[in-house]
Amino acid sequence: MTGDGDTGTAAESDRLDAAVRAAPAGDTTAQIALWRRVTALEHWFFIARGPADRPRPYAAAAAQGPMICLYSRVSRAARPESSA
Repeated sequence: MTGDGDTGTAAESDRLDAAVRAAPAGDTTAQIALWRRVTALEHWFFIARGPADRPRPYAAAAAQGPMICLYSRVSRAARPESSA
């Protein structure tokens, strides 16, 4: 897959991401809605690291432990500093 997917889906994901960031501490309602949206995506995009014969997904270190970085659009995977 080389496209960026449905822009309506991307806009809704962006809206849910903003709701998560604005939610008060301890309120997981927006997080649950975002994760439902993310798990329903038809395609996820990853950045491959390592040799071509043994690629592994790009990961980041966080206080909670390592996290695999996944992106909702090709254009976001091309610019990992942007939000997923």
